[in-house]
This record gives sequence, structure tokens and C-alpha cells, in this order.
Amino acid sequence: MQNAVRPGITAPHRGPHARSATGKNPLSNTQLKPSYKAKGQPGRIQTANGTATAYRVVLDTVTVGGITAYNVEAVVAEASGLDVALLGMSFLNRTEMRRDGAYMTLTKRY
Repeated sequence: MQNAVRPGITAPHRGPHARSATGKNPLSNTQLKPSYKAKGQPGRIQTANGTATAYRVVLDTVTVGGITAYNVEAVVAEASGLDVALLGMSFLNRTEMRRDGAYMTLTKRY
């Protein structure tokens, strides 16, 4: 598991994920307040634990290892049980992914 980093915020994440947007975990919700509610587009999402309120936002930067992406779409979910950020295709589409056994290497595309 790697750490995903925003300025001043570090969160463990898992990836890749079959999601269109990078998902932020509830632990980070308190670090993003009040901006995600004020600036985000509210909606509902389905999680393994049921339906939850979520906010669609654009993160200024997302950094994984040495790769930084700017203006990354994300979803901040107000759901319990999600203790890591999910690294979605909004970030991963900006990388070249290569797998070798149990290892996955990401290289920045643009």
C-alpha cells in the first residue's frame, strides 16, 4: 500500500480500482472540510456497506510516489468502513501501468 499525498494531507490508498474518479476516505473528510461540501456536487453512491452521501470534487493535486497529477476528479464519500483512499481511473488514466507478477509500476504519461 502506498500513500497518496495532497498538500498537507497523506492518506493510504489502494489501486487500481474500477472507478471513474479517485475516491477519498472518510478519515480525510475532516481534513477537506468545509471545502468538499461547499464546492462539491452532492450525490449518492453505492458501497459494499450500502448507500452513502458523496460529493464530486476536483482535487488540485494528487501525488503517488513521484507522480503528481493536477485537477483530478474525486469523490468524497461520507461512508463508514472505508479506511483507505481508492485510487481511481481519474488518476490512473494519466499513467502507464505495467504489471510484473505481484508488482505494478506506474509511469507518468503526461
